[in-house]
Amino acid sequence: MKKIIAVLIVTAMLAVAACATVSAEIRFYDPFDTWTSYWFGYDSDDRAGDLNVITTFNGDNVLEGWEEARVHQGLYADNEVLGKGYANSGSALITGTFWVELRAEDTGNECGAGLWWKNTYHETHEDAEGSDTYLLFYYPVTSTVKFMRDFPGATTDEEKLVKEWSDPKARGNNLNDPITLGMRVEAGKISAFVDGQCIASFEDASLGNDPCPILLWNDGLHAIWDNFYVGDLAELPLDDTAPAASDAPAATEKVVETETRLVTDTDGNTVVEVVTNEVARPAANTGAAPSGGTAARTGDMLVVVVAVMIAALGSAIIVKKVTAK
Repeated sequence: MKKIIAVLIVTAMLAVAACATVSAEIRFYDPFDTWTSYWFGYDSDDRAGDLNVITTFNGDNVLEGWEEARVHQGLYADNEVLGKGYANSGSALITGTFWVELRAEDTGNECGAGLWWKNTYHETHEDAEGSDTYLLFYYPVTSTVKFMRDFPGATTDEEKLVKEWSDPKARGNNLNDPITLGMRVEAGKISAFVDGQCIASFEDASLGNDPCPILLWNDGLHAIWDNFYVGDLAELPLDDTAPAASDAPAATEKVVETETRLVTDTDGNTVVEVVTNEVARPAANTGAAPSGGTAARTGDMLVVVVAVMIAALGSAIIVKKVTAK
């Protein structure tokens, strides 16, 4: 009986350890029920020039702006360590994910609206006069989403375009059917999401080093924003099928993946099988700020789990290493 209980305890521990590696965290959420200190213009009579307003649409509170309400800015803050750039806070992130629901109506300008984020690395560390900015805009006239990288020296839209995505629902003026736009910033890569699906990625080793606030950018539409989120990297997971664009081929490195499981051998002994498999993964950007280090902790967790198994099951346990083919 004690052996059965010990096996159940160990099995539960394995399940918890497996779940821990895929946990996700919401760092900030704004349903636009009221003005908050996140947004530039908070507690100011003229909203500091920000002409977006909290209003009601279809019974829900939303943030609404017309063509004159060009940008709704996250709160800017100084970077106390570097003396310039922006602090890594709820309104400015180094790595993480963010997304928002957008309803848009063209006002005759054939423009777009969506998300804006800037890679401040070259300004912060190299005293460059310009930076790369990444935009993810929905265009209701064409029912398309454009993922763009605007960089110093770019003169045409073709140079800036990373990916143009055509909406299969052809929503057009989508006041009654919001589209969800999202970005995922990690070390060496930024990815664009539409309705939770990754449409494209762009790779640059300088990404994921410095914080920048997130902007909601209206380029001339009637725009209604709702349910703005900022989360960690697990909130918008990559599906590994999105095309990647970069100035150079992405480097890869060999990674050993480990799976630990309980089995019973032919003699009736409880056996812990440690299954290893060597796979190729994109190489980490060693110059970037840490973004959680989940992979680095895998080996440590394995040692702890096996040690607890041995303590719980005593001499009945055998540790067996298997290499997957």
